[in-house]
Amino acid sequence: MPLRRVPPTAVNVHGHLHRADGPSRRHVNVSVERTDYAPVGLNWILEVCRRQTTA
Repeated sequence: MPLRRVPPTAVNVHGHLHRADGPSRRHVNVSVERTDYAPVGLNWILEVCRRQTTA
């Protein structure tokens, strides 16, 4: 479940929302439905964070 409030210098890595995006650009949904049922590594998470926070 994503945090409601994410501290300004943080990113919330979460699951539970299934296919939905997180509530903001500072949320990364790693639910298996979002990752094609495959495990993801830290580099994948960091790349998603980079794309979302610079968009």
